[in-house]
Amino acid sequence: MIVADLTLDDLQTRLSKGLHLRTGPVVSCITSSLPLLADGIALHYAGHTIDAEFADFHVRIDRPSNLRRWYRPQVHFYFDDTPAFHPLPANQAFPMLEWGLNWCVSNHCHQYVIIHAAVLERHGKTLLLPAPPGSGKSRSSLPRMERGISRNRATCACSIRSLCCSPTSEPSVIAESPRQLMRNPAGSLPARWAS
Repeated sequence: MIVADLTLDDLQTRLSKGLHLRTGPVVSCITSSLPLLADGIALHYAGHTIDAEFADFHVRIDRPSNLRRWYRPQVHFYFDDTPAFHPLPANQAFPMLEWGLNWCVSNHCHQYVIIHAAVLERHGKTLLLPAPPGSGKSRSSLPRMERGISRNRATCACSIRSLCCSPTSEPSVIAESPRQLMRNPAGSLPARWAS
C-alpha cells in the first residue's frame, strides 16, 4: 500500500496512531495530530510505501503542552519521545519533519555514506551531483528530468557494500513539468506553503 491509496482522513487517523512510512532504505513510524502534517505527507510522499510492522525510527511532531500550544503556536520534533531540537513555529511542522528524518538517517544509519547531492536515476543507473546547499544542484537537474531521467533528491544514502544509492526522506517538489518548476520554484504547493 502507498500513501496515495489513503484518503486524507485515513492518513490523519494513521498518523494519530503511528504511520509506518518507507523513505529510501528506512522505515519511520511518524505520529502526529497536526492536519498540516497530513497534508504535507499526502502531497510529497504519495508514491511512498506504508509498511505495517517494523520501524527504524519512532518520531513525533506535536504541539507542546504549555501556553505555546495556543499563543504563537509551536511544534516539537520528538525522537523516541525525547525532544531532539528547539521548537519551531507550528506552520513549519512539515519542514521540521523533513529535517528531523534527515537527522535520524544521518546520525543513526552508519552503514551508509550520506551525501548531500542531487540524485538522478535512469534505467537503474544513478548519477550523483554532490555540492553544497544552494549551489544549484536541483535547478541543474531539471533539464535532465525532462529527458526521462527520474528522481531529484538532495540527500542520499549510499551502501558501502553494494555501492547502491537510495534517496532518503527529502521529497521532490511536485510540479506539472520541470520547466514549470524552474519558472515557479514553489511548484504546485498549496498557497500556505509557498510563502
